[in-house]
Amino acid sequence: MKKIRSLITMLIISLATATPVLAAGAREDNSNFLVWAFLSVCGLIVVVQLLPVIFMAFGLISGAAKGKGQEVKANNK
Repeated sequence: MKKIRSLITMLIISLATATPVLAAGAREDNSNFLVWAFLSVCGLIVVVQLLPVIFMAFGLISGAAKGKGQEVKANNK
């Protein structure tokens, strides 16, 4: 019974302190469509620039894994 009471008390205290934070989150955004389109294009540029890095990292990892397997086979012969 004591555990439940302390749990309820902790929950009430947590909710009471979070109320101002929840009230501050209500914000009106007056951005136009062009602003969101510009940000979308910027995000697309970043993603396209990261694709070669991801492919190169995948190639390095797969090459290292293949090289490790070949060393084991060469040592067994």
